[in-house]
Amino acid sequence: MTEASFSILITTKNRKNDLAFTLNKINYLLKDNNVECVVFDDGSTDGTFEYVKQNFPNIKLQ
Repeated sequence: MTEASFSILITTKNRKNDLAFTLNKINYLLKDNNVECVVFDDGSTDGTFEYVKQNFPNIKLQ
């Protein structure tokens, strides 16, 4: 596995709809092996963690 050229870091808490919008806009970047995305979920209770895990399996969740 090669290292990413750059990382997109996103923090969120209970903003699933906004995060979904953002991830759909940058999805084309995430298909490139040189780009990684890490989402830091600060204890969301709106299903954010599950949404990302199910719809964007290549994104790292913290």
